[in-house]
Amino acid sequence: MTHTERLMNTAREYIVSNKQSDWVFAYAGGSVGRGDADAYSNLNLYIVVSSIDCKWNCSNVLYDGVTIHLNIQSWEGSGVMRSKPWAHRFLREARIVYDPHGAFDSLKPAALEYFESAEGRRKMLVQSQEQVQHYLQCLDSCIRNDDLLGASLAVQAAWMAATSSVAWMRHGACSNGRVLSIIQTEEPETYTAFRSICAQENAVPIDGSLMSLANYRHYLREQNGSISGLEPVMDMQIARKVERMLSAGSEIHTVHWLLRREAVRCYIAAGGTFRNFGIHYHRSPYPIQHHLDQLGFIAYSSKQLSELLRQVDRLADQAKRASEITIHEISRESGIVGKSDRNQTS
Repeated sequence: MTHTERLMNTAREYIVSNKQSDWVFAYAGGSVGRGDADAYSNLNLYIVVSSIDCKWNCSNVLYDGVTIHLNIQSWEGSGVMRSKPWAHRFLREARIVYDPHGAFDSLKPAALEYFESAEGRRKMLVQSQEQVQHYLQCLDSCIRNDDLLGASLAVQAAWMAATSSVAWMRHGACSNGRVLSIIQTEEPETYTAFRSICAQENAVPIDGSLMSLANYRHYLREQNGSISGLEPVMDMQIARKVERMLSAGSEIHTVHWLLRREAVRCYIAAGGTFRNFGIHYHRSPYPIQHHLDQLGFIAYSSKQLSELLRQVDRLADQAKRASEITIHEISRESGIVGKSDRNQTS
């Protein structure tokens, strides 16, 4: 039995043991959804319910020795897939777990078909670039407030959003690991320039960074109470991801960058924003500031910020070009089909 099959069985058993009358369908995402789960994989389980009053609810559940990242959300209707395709692109990685009425069975193929259409591609490009612009607006706000630390985080978020757009427009890739691999292979100059700024080869040992992350998460949990992204189990999960990366021969700087991004996710989960990160840092107790320093949180110079902005602009342009090429191919194929149909009719 593969790891994917084992975790899918766990997902089905969880549904059978806990299903409620308002559950419409459920699916697994991430590595399980893609079918490439391994010994380090966890289970991301998404449950869609019919209740319109249900807001997105995230929690970590231990079931049969497996930690399930449980996401429960209300059914928004199939139209939302067409109105917000960029936010729902992860459906490509979805694997059905529970679908008694066949709703997901009909929804997913229709959604993927729309994602691959000319209209869907145009809309996804617009929405992905709106995400990039959101982070750039955060960057501008931080610079106006003389917060270079917050600006440094915002421009990295914009860079990652732009790379995600490139990876999707070229290959339909969603996972962060694949996104970075694509950029490293296909945009080596951009990746090298990014690494020269953001990589910290002489950072503290990985074990020390993991400890600093755990301490920072604990501090935020004490300040904000129980939040799924701040639960202690997340420290175990990130340690497993690190172990997987190291066993696969990942560069050390990518591991450190993963840990910094996880710390940022903790901060965002606690209600923080890039615009306020500098204030958050300076108001935190000295030991917490030290842990953030250990994780590699530093303020980039104006010259470094300008270089990263240049990279973001280049990546956004590459995403646009990739989208245009795909749309042209789709239109050409549609034209050929139309001509063939006319010939057969005549």
